[in-house]
Amino acid sequence: MKILIASLYLPKLNATHAGSRGVTQVIKELSREHEIYLVTRAEEIELDDVEEIRKYCKEIYLFPYKRIRNRNLLTILRIILSFLQYGLRVNKIVAANKFDIMHAEWVESAILLRKKQIPMILVANDVLTKVSERRLLASKGLSRALNYLEYFLIKKLEIYCVRKFDFVFTRSDSDKDYLLKMDPKLKVSFLPPPAGFNFVDKKVDREENVILFLGSFRDHDLNIKSVLYFYNKIFPLIKSRITNVKLYIVGYGPTKEILEIPEKDKNVIVTGFIEDIESYYKKATVFVAPILIGGGIITKILDAMAAGTPVVSTRFGNEGIGATDNLNILLADSPLDFADGVIRLLTDKELWMRISKESHVFVSKKFTLEVLKDILNDTYRDVLNDTYK
Repeated sequence: MKILIASLYLPKLNATHAGSRGVTQVIKELSREHEIYLVTRAEEIELDDVEEIRKYCKEIYLFPYKRIRNRNLLTILRIILSFLQYGLRVNKIVAANKFDIMHAEWVESAILLRKKQIPMILVANDVLTKVSERRLLASKGLSRALNYLEYFLIKKLEIYCVRKFDFVFTRSDSDKDYLLKMDPKLKVSFLPPPAGFNFVDKKVDREENVILFLGSFRDHDLNIKSVLYFYNKIFPLIKSRITNVKLYIVGYGPTKEILEIPEKDKNVIVTGFIEDIESYYKKATVFVAPILIGGGIITKILDAMAAGTPVVSTRFGNEGIGATDNLNILLADSPLDFADGVIRLLTDKELWMRISKESHVFVSKKFTLEVLKDILNDTYRDVLNDTYK
């Protein structure tokens, strides 16, 4: 089968964007059985990384763009323009070739995509309207009016985009239900991402009293708000009980405010981007994911569970995963409860061992490459049959 993968972000295993790493593994697995053609945007500084994925693709169509360092109205317009130009480029590629199916990643990629004669499926890594609605509900005053306008526009745009596809995958059952409420006629299903897919079974000594927060901070305001919420509201409660605790903040593009934390707090280490993420997952005692809004599935939680590192998260963080509180994850929505969950794992070895074992077993059964590949192949065949019967 000739499959065109349309990805807004360059697929690579060491990408700062979790979705980009996931697309890499999809391409690697599908290339064992199919001819893969990739059309993708790539920052100019990423062009040397293209060779990593080229060996799995029959052909790659690149759309380079300049790196945007700071977010403001002008740069946001530049990002939107880049998305629009990308969609037009994909249209031309599809018109000039004979692909069996198009597999697109991210709703934003479809703004200017035209409905073609070939079948089209979409992986909606986030349901944008859902995230926007939660931002609206959490806001007050003038910002609430602005957030309502954003919510209204995003909802209209998202439903316009997803209706172009023969089939849509979401990253959680709750996202699937949300899309179906927006349009019950959509064909939607849940596509579980693989957990820890790029781990190499590296042996790393587990350290004591080490908390890990991981996330890309460049263009990810929610990660910035989450780590500052954890540091300001939760970490002091933990330090009041465990004085020698260490907090590692790992991820690309930490802001000035985040970089200044270690200057005033010797218990905090900010690393920036780390290529060997596996070692950090495996040496940490506890992984924290204080997700304040949520949407899609939080892949970093799955990776931590795959590494056997117990996770404390909010219910928003768990809604796409479906782990069981106090069995394979600890869930808490208030600073006090969140801190209590972390402290319990740092001080109760029996609880730590149980959560570590059960979380690893959980992801090993539900979030595997084999499950992902089988679902995609079955869907490709079903969509092809529906289109041409």
